[in-house]
Amino acid sequence: MKWIIIAAVMASHPLAAIPNQIIGGVAQANSPLNGQELAGPLLQNDLWQGTSTLPGEWQVENQIAATRTSHLLARPKIFGQDVVLLRATHRGETLESVTATFADAGSYFPYLKQNPRVAIEVQRQELLEKQKQFRELYTETYEKLKEDLAQRSQRKAKESRWGSSRTLRAELIVYDLGDLHAVLFSDNGRLLRLTLTRDRDLYRKGWLDQDRLEMSRSELASHYRDQVQVSENGDHLIDGIRSVPQGYRPYCGLNSLTMAAQYFGLHLDEDWLAVAGKFQNTGSAAGSNMLTLYNATAREAQLGLTRETQFKWTKARSLLQSGLPVIVWRRFDFRRNQTHLQFSRQHAQDPTSQLPEPDAADRATWPGEKHPVHASVIVGFNDQRKELLFLESWAGQSVPRRMRYEELEATATMVFYFEGK
Repeated sequence: MKWIIIAAVMASHPLAAIPNQIIGGVAQANSPLNGQELAGPLLQNDLWQGTSTLPGEWQVENQIAATRTSHLLARPKIFGQDVVLLRATHRGETLESVTATFADAGSYFPYLKQNPRVAIEVQRQELLEKQKQFRELYTETYEKLKEDLAQRSQRKAKESRWGSSRTLRAELIVYDLGDLHAVLFSDNGRLLRLTLTRDRDLYRKGWLDQDRLEMSRSELASHYRDQVQVSENGDHLIDGIRSVPQGYRPYCGLNSLTMAAQYFGLHLDEDWLAVAGKFQNTGSAAGSNMLTLYNATAREAQLGLTRETQFKWTKARSLLQSGLPVIVWRRFDFRRNQTHLQFSRQHAQDPTSQLPEPDAADRATWPGEKHPVHASVIVGFNDQRKELLFLESWAGQSVPRRMRYEELEATATMVFYFEGK
């Protein structure tokens, strides 16, 4: 399947300028902590014992099972190295982990758009130079982190693993720093991270949150069913699925999967999934292994996954009623997207408005085989209106859009049905 992301379609439109919600906010923050060393405060016992709080201003991102994640609105240093993004995970009021990302190819290599006015060989050389610069940055930061951590560690570093399935298994180096453990992740060229935690085996049993791990299959099924809210107008909507903005990156398939994974209680993000899916440092999704990644994520969530080339309304409806989202890869057209957007705004003003039954003129505006493919997450339906509710991996898309099910049946190219075991 030729994987073309939404950014390719929208490169010439204003929406393409929307930055990644997280990186954009961090980069724009005028914080006194920018460039400041934070290793000292983060290693203090009182922070982990709950008698002091994290320094700086933090933005809540999402709720994953019984935890909440947030990120610092600043770009500090940790162990002398520049941090791209600093995240914290709390379980209740207890700080469970702090993760610093030092190098991320997804942010360094945004969507690669060929410029017809520039020779292909020139563009190739520019990419090679950028890859060289990133490799040098990555290697230098990695070596300095290892050296600093080795000096701080009270014993020899040990190798470990997080994640249960082979595809999603992360190989780690663990340094003991008193009551804390510094867990260093390096994938040899794409993502470099360090997690501070009191539990060195935090995700050794898998990426599924411990609260979900303790549930039986029947308890999990009941939990997902309880997430479905039924409105007076007949909407059946899964609560708790949040949009994860992809920014200007070839990540719509990754971010859609991340949205579902985090809803299932998996402590995964799109950057680690890009590594597991074998994305290359090119600004393109070409060569990635998305299908294997989807299967591994379902297994990690203790769910089954059926992949089909057609969207089936009755099957999707049954799963959505059970609280299980459906991910669809579909043909995308910018003008058709504007139609969906306009109706979303109209529906917000007038909830009684509904999409008309498609006629020949309407069907003629639907994208066909020559259009690129985009991933969306189906989170609800309305039987009476014959509408599906779906979320996008774009910033500001917290309210589901609506589409007649006939349109999705006509434009879907691949459908992923998550199913209980």
